[in-house]
Amino acid sequence: MDCARRSARRSWPRRCVSRSPQLFLRDILTAAQRVAVYRNEVDWENPGATEMAMDAILHNLLVLGEAAKQVPEEIRVQAPEVEWRKMAGLRDVLAHGYFRVDVAIIRDVAHTRVDGVAACMERLLGESMAASERS
Repeated sequence: MDCARRSARRSWPRRCVSRSPQLFLRDILTAAQRVAVYRNEVDWENPGATEMAMDAILHNLLVLGEAAKQVPEEIRVQAPEVEWRKMAGLRDVLAHGYFRVDVAIIRDVAHTRVDGVAACMERLLGESMAASERS
């Protein structure tokens, strides 16, 4: 669906911004790196005591999931180890089901998943840069 038709259905004007897949990969990498930093600031036994750090983690996981939704399938297949659907699904829970966020899941993601995601994004971005240099 083109931008004009999407905008016509909304009550406010929307801009259609075309971004390269590499920018979405960069967004995922940045968000994952930020989560890796902020996770050390959270008191996981009492996350309410470190609200700002927890908010920062949740926001970056939301960004990570939204960016993951925008990565084309032809790039996703190059990193089958990345749980693309789960990242997008977590984003949906954070955005729409925020009242049922399980801190244990957020802790697990922050401590066991984001480093691997960051490494994969670095690899994909490196491969993309190498391919563009060859062309």
